[in-house]
Amino acid sequence: MRPLLFFKNVRIKVQMKVLQQRNFFGLGMFSCVLTVASFLIVQEFFLSNVVEGQSSAPQSLSGYAWDSNMGWISSSGTWVNLTTGSSGNYGVELFGNNFQGYAWSSNAGWIRFNPVITVSGGDALPVEATDAHGVKLEGANVTGWARACSVFANSGLSDTACSGNLKDDSKRGGWDGWIKMSGTWTNGVTYDQPSSEIRGYAWGSDVLGWIDFCGTYSGNGSYCVKVDSIDVKCTANGLENGGAVNINPPSADLVTWEALVISGDVGPFTHCWGISCDPDLTGTVSGVAQSVTGSYPTVGPVTAEVQVTETATGKQGRGTCSIEVRDANNPSLNIGVVGGDKGLVNVNPDPLVGSIDGCRVNDGSCTGTYSLNTSVAILAVPGLNPNTVPPNQPYNFSWSEVGCNANTSPCNVTVGAGGKDVTVTFIDQTISDPTFSVVTPVIAIEFQNAGRSEESNKSTITLTGGAPAEICVDSFKSFTTNLIEQIIDSIPGSHDPVQCAFGGEDPGSCSSSSANCVTLNNIGDSVTFSVVVPEKLIEILNNSPYFIKLKSRGTTVPIRFEYRVRDIRP
Repeated sequence: MRPLLFFKNVRIKVQMKVLQQRNFFGLGMFSCVLTVASFLIVQEFFLSNVVEGQSSAPQSLSGYAWDSNMGWISSSGTWVNLTTGSSGNYGVELFGNNFQGYAWSSNAGWIRFNPVITVSGGDALPVEATDAHGVKLEGANVTGWARACSVFANSGLSDTACSGNLKDDSKRGGWDGWIKMSGTWTNGVTYDQPSSEIRGYAWGSDVLGWIDFCGTYSGNGSYCVKVDSIDVKCTANGLENGGAVNINPPSADLVTWEALVISGDVGPFTHCWGISCDPDLTGTVSGVAQSVTGSYPTVGPVTAEVQVTETATGKQGRGTCSIEVRDANNPSLNIGVVGGDKGLVNVNPDPLVGSIDGCRVNDGSCTGTYSLNTSVAILAVPGLNPNTVPPNQPYNFSWSEVGCNANTSPCNVTVGAGGKDVTVTFIDQTISDPTFSVVTPVIAIEFQNAGRSEESNKSTITLTGGAPAEICVDSFKSFTTNLIEQIIDSIPGSHDPVQCAFGGEDPGSCSSSSANCVTLNNIGDSVTFSVVVPEKLIEILNNSPYFIKLKSRGTTVPIRFEYRVRDIRP
């Protein structure tokens, strides 16, 4: 279903997702911004305004961002003028390195990504602003400012409809409408060009709160704002990754790199490999053709990144691939060890270069160089498992090498041209990491209800494997990565801590050092988990959402906690 939103003879048609609702809370302070009357600034001009002086065609954005106070923000959609019958599209575009155009929120109205900026008056940036420009791309970082148009007084059909004089302060609650893309927080907005995804959080002051451009919601769904781009596959000798070539000094095998467009775009295309033609690209491969070749006389990985541009539209896409260069005369034996806390690996004979004996790098590898076609015996030495019956039996282990049997040493291999990779995995045969199912992985408390030891709704966690299992609170962090106890400690005065509660137990600490745990003895046993906020603290609201990590042996159970505001409009 595509709901229709009506504001001053303009019908905005966007596809909305049916999820939990979060809206702005300060009705008395800000009601004029959120009423129909206040959206008189909506004009057809919004839908055609562009940034001038760009050299490439714009790339459209699609998808939704999620605002912690206002709900969904649509990056593109369709409008219909109910008076004239005219219609068209609105949306945000990436034009070169600059963003332009308008996004739409059913609660906040239009949001302009290339706002008018002046040194004074209603279009002046906040005094603390250091990046005095609209939203733009600087490397992988999205910087600058967007503007919510609902703070402006003008409503004429001109470029001043989202600029100029502000509404009276009493009608906008002192809010200036500025939205900052990145700043002092650790995960500001970025553009991941290989996936075409806009990610991270922007900040819209206490009114809008945090705007999440890419995330998940209850029901295992996901959302992401994406740039319309070309899907590019990069290959090295026909493989995306994991291939290998040999060198036999002073010569080296030839590598053919190729860029393949797999998204259905028809071209023609131009190609750019590596920093030789674009400083934002990575890798040592260079060239401007669809297929380039090269030979590499140095042992190690070689990585390529290619950018493909459709000539007619300016749409772009990137792809990366790599290949491993190996010495044909002096190949390497790479021993991978999984579960290195339960055993180690020795070899016979020792390598000419490097060391492998005693290798127990957990989930890592040890490497040694041998003469060509050397036969090597790899010996797995398991530790003793105190949980066996009788106790102290050796841990089990298995080999990745075909022909080598589990729990049997040595594993005999030949280190030929191109080298050899072998992994040994040590296994606790008495117990496995537990598994869980979670009902309601997102829980919340409304800000209005805090201060009464209000408890959130509950997640239900069920043990589905690996019984018995003790599950504990491991960490409770805001999206800015601050621990909840650090946030409360930073508030002047004395304040009660946020508490975490397992069903049937008294609420306990949410600190990672609190040993707040509960034990599930049998498969099918369940426990509820909730959060209690004893005090109404705006600092807790400003740092929402929070990510709680419950842990049981090697298994992590993620819970998302939202301290949010409720829609109290009539």
